[in-house]
Amino acid sequence: MASEQRRQSHAFASSSSAKAAHFVEAKRSLPLCWINKQAGPGSVLAGPGSALAADATFVVAARRNQHLPRQIQSFLHHLPSAPGEAVSVLLWGPGGLLFRAHQAIKAQIERSSHWRPFRRLRNAAAGVGQDDSTRVGSGGPRAARVAARWAEQGMQAERQLLLEDAISYYEKAAAAEPGVAEYWARMSKACSDSSYLAGTPTDKAMALHRRAIELGVKAVEADPSSGFGWVACCVSRGRLALFMDNRTKVALARQAQDDVQKALRLEPNNDVAHHLLGRWNYEMASVNAVVRTLIHMLYGQALMAGSYKEAANCYLRAVTLRPDYLIHRVELGRTYVKLGQPQEAARELQAALELDVPDINAMLQKVDAVALLAKLKGSK
Repeated sequence: MASEQRRQSHAFASSSSAKAAHFVEAKRSLPLCWINKQAGPGSVLAGPGSALAADATFVVAARRNQHLPRQIQSFLHHLPSAPGEAVSVLLWGPGGLLFRAHQAIKAQIERSSHWRPFRRLRNAAAGVGQDDSTRVGSGGPRAARVAARWAEQGMQAERQLLLEDAISYYEKAAAAEPGVAEYWARMSKACSDSSYLAGTPTDKAMALHRRAIELGVKAVEADPSSGFGWVACCVSRGRLALFMDNRTKVALARQAQDDVQKALRLEPNNDVAHHLLGRWNYEMASVNAVVRTLIHMLYGQALMAGSYKEAANCYLRAVTLRPDYLIHRVELGRTYVKLGQPQEAARELQAALELDVPDINAMLQKVDAVALLAKLKGSK
């Protein structure tokens, strides 16, 4: 009896498959589960040469549906009445092919990072390059990747002048890798740069510079062997000195002088440190020996002598180390003007106008370059 039922079942399946073969068109195949509702109950599936009706429905026997894969069951559950909409659900609906592919690509983008220094992080973790090894904190490779992504977003925010967002991103990077001085230093820079935003009151600007100094000190504490922290301290102290009384201004200037010298001892090829040393020489060039002696007598602080020629040498060194950084060329051009070399100044200023503007400081320097270049052309 059982064998007879199996033979009947096999025969029924074979006959069903044979009938299904007649429903294949020359250029496309009609799914056997589409049934035309207009034909009424008991109608057969659409035959060769026929087209699906707009109100055709997708029907699967309940007994068969129980054995379908879970994804197909989900597809059938969300399937609309029209065939065109069914294809859309298959592709974009929950669990659909394109929907899942979109989610996978999005997740991969979240995991990846286009920050070029991150490649140096991997090399440093492997022991390649002594200079890069100081960038790796104690959080492990995963923490380094997370911190690198946050830092990349911070630099993008700086480019868009969204400095509060940049500070927030750098805070997250420093939280992921607290032993990396660069993240604290970048946070310090973004905090200090916020004082350049239009409408910033004096008291807020002073508070921002003080906060930037604190962050620079944290960068030094995170990695005393890195020049990032000393450079950040030098920048912030120099900017804060502009708002202070004479005694405090001299003390901050002396501390800034010590900071840049420490940075250069640690990293002789740090272009920003050479830039800051050039800025120091530029400012001190206008202070003669008598004034420096009075400063030493009144405030007990000895300030290093400076000259425009030495400032030009420092800026030229910075340009050599990093020729695509706008502020180096603008300051070099400004110093050439002081030295009475207008052609060299115009060359550097013109080159600066063609460079990238990565932050608000570079944007303001570019404005100065345009004005100074126009002045040079007008004086001919």
